[in-house]
Amino acid sequence: EEAVKYAISKGVVVVAAAGNDGDDTINYPAAYEGVISVGSTNSSKKLSSYSTYGPSVDVVAPGEDVYSTVYDGKGSTYTNMSGTSMASPVVAGAAALLLSKHPNLTPAQVEYILEQTADDLGDKGFDTKFANGLINPVKALSYDVKKLPSYVKHDWSVSEILKKAEQVDASEKVAKDWVIAKPYEQHWIKFDVASGEYIQTKLEGAANYDSKIMVHFFNESNELVQSDE
Repeated sequence: EEAVKYAISKGVVVVAAAGNDGDDTINYPAAYEGVISVGSTNSSKKLSSYSTYGPSVDVVAPGEDVYSTVYDGKGSTYTNMSGTSMASPVVAGAAALLLSKHPNLTPAQVEYILEQTADDLGDKGFDTKFANGLINPVKALSYDVKKLPSYVKHDWSVSEILKKAEQVDASEKVAKDWVIAKPYEQHWIKFDVASGEYIQTKLEGAANYDSKIMVHFFNESNELVQSDE
């Protein structure tokens, strides 16, 4: 996970196979935040029987009977193989083509474009079977990067957090009910805490989506001293 975070912080797009469990098992590194997790489809655009699915998957790509290189014990040769490991290189290739055209895109922006331009399969919009849809490199390369929304990023800066956080009184239980309608959307609250005080947080959200709580501790000078996710 540290290696993934470091790579993404340096502008590297990380793509990983979702897994071949045939269920909603969460596999790593595919399920780490910021990684593009890829499921597999067949030539009929159906989800492969072995493909992992669920909210941790981002897109799907062709992964059945893919003709590729293999070492068979005697030497290098070619054969047809199936698996999400055959689907993920399709997405990695699409990401590479996108970056060759727009080299200044961040990993989050690359993921956003690939997801927004994917061909929708199954239920309308994101679903836990086909995720955001079947990767479409042609549509991805045709995307107008000037239309990228400003909210497409993984983390706000310290100044953004402090400016937009709502001040609350945490001497008693605080409950917030937010509607999150955009990717990477964030909501923040802030309150004073003394050394030794106990803080408990709880997050409830829709099962089809990934959400997380981030807790930042600032000193009296508004300097970030600790972060927990």
